[in-house]
Amino acid sequence: MNTVVGPGSSGDDLPASTGPDGVGETWWTSERRALVKWLDTQAPALTPLYKGALSLAERDSFPGRVHFIAHAIREIRNRLPGALGPMVKRRDADYEQLTDKIQQRWVEEGLPEDGSLASLNETVPTASGPGYREVSLEFLNSVGCLIEDHTAAKMNRTERERSNFSALGEHGHSPQQAVSNWRKLVRKAHKFAHAWDTPLPTEADAEWVENFFRFEKYLMDLQRPSYENLDELDRLLEKAND
Repeated sequence: MNTVVGPGSSGDDLPASTGPDGVGETWWTSERRALVKWLDTQAPALTPLYKGALSLAERDSFPGRVHFIAHAIREIRNRLPGALGPMVKRRDADYEQLTDKIQQRWVEEGLPEDGSLASLNETVPTASGPGYREVSLEFLNSVGCLIEDHTAAKMNRTERERSNFSALGEHGHSPQQAVSNWRKLVRKAHKFAHAWDTPLPTEADAEWVENFFRFEKYLMDLQRPSYENLDELDRLLEKAND
């Protein structure tokens, strides 16, 4: 692994076995110490999350560490773009309000309040396909508003992902493959960030230790001022999505 030097740091001002807090842990490599200094400069609120996840990943075992590590990855991913800025303002669809409007129109159309389609006898058959039922333009408009907001929210998420790369020094448009891989990499963390109703599979522990090291390597690559290593970055992220 090549040494990644953070802003204003040679990466050599501490003994190789000493962590940023002066703790003598053997896993504190120069790359990791440089990453901590970079986080301290760019996003200090995220430094404890990285340190904590690293400490858990480097131990032989720790109860519940899968969820702690996954949660740290998710939070770092979510907060880092905003810390680096500028960032595209978040836009979410107001699903509850939009669905309430559809439900209201649904009832006004004379359809069952529970959402069932019991009134099949009121449909009109067609010559080439299934039957249909006439609905008002108001009802269609309420459905269209939901679809419109949902589409806008999806586009906004994509744009926010792209802003992550532009904030980190990429010139021009960020490669779509890199954006897609970044999203897929951390999407896994959402599934494991909270406790399950059933015990995790045995292999989840080793899997999430490895996932953290892949994510850590990605963060180290992001310290560089440009994407000279973009091919390597894509390779690592593709591996993480296998």
